[in-house]
Amino acid sequence: MDQGERNQRRDNVNRARAWALALEMSYSVVAGGVIGYGIDWYFGTLPWWTLGLCLGGLTFGMVRFVREANRLNRESSGRGR
Repeated sequence: MDQGERNQRRDNVNRARAWALALEMSYSVVAGGVIGYGIDWYFGTLPWWTLGLCLGGLTFGMVRFVREANRLNRESSGRGR
């Protein structure tokens, strides 16, 4: 495998990681909203669980994003853990 192919492969992997992060953040907010809505519907407490679990999903997504961004930064700078 020559240098151009290695660079292309690395770019593709980094692109896939970025998409995975973006989708993970979106899906965690949506999942929190759906689960919260179900709890609210069952107990009649609309909108409190929906809001709380959406914010929880957003927090989870942001924490994962920052951790992954820091990991990618360490890898690209050549420093291990």
